Amino acid sequence: MAPRLQIAAAAGPLAGRPIRLLVCDEIDKYPALAEADPIILAPLWRAIRARSFAMRLREKGKKDGPVITMGWDEAQAALQAGTHEVADADGSGTEKPSEDDAPDDGLDAKTKAELETLAKERGVDISAAKTKADIVEALRKA
Repeated sequence: MAPRLQIAAAAGPLAGRPIRLLVCDEIDKYPALAEADPIILAPLWRAIRARSFAMRLREKGKKDGPVITMGWDEAQAALQAGTHEVADADGSGTEKPSEDDAPDDGLDAKTKAELETLAKERGVDISAAKTKADIVEALRKA
């Protein structure tokens, strides 16, 4: 990916962008706005990004073994080598959702147009729904 140069006279336009490299000139002239200050946000974004690419793994075959957090590259190497397996949030090592969690109402298999028709038939308000997933959620709540 080619680097993108963003020039801003204030911190606000930079606040909503992921920043890999931040170059600031004359930082003493930047207004001190904690909620949008790119100088404060850049290290925070770096830390958040690093955590988002971490994986929780356990040695393969050891169900009661300790859960280890690894960086993305290290975790991928361990998974490819077959020495580790993914540990889910509760540490059980199973990433597959149980069959009880997934409702078998057939809504996921329908097209958006079919779901809109079904919502109209059932009298469900989907005016705020923007995606197929939003319509399915509204139908399941009703």
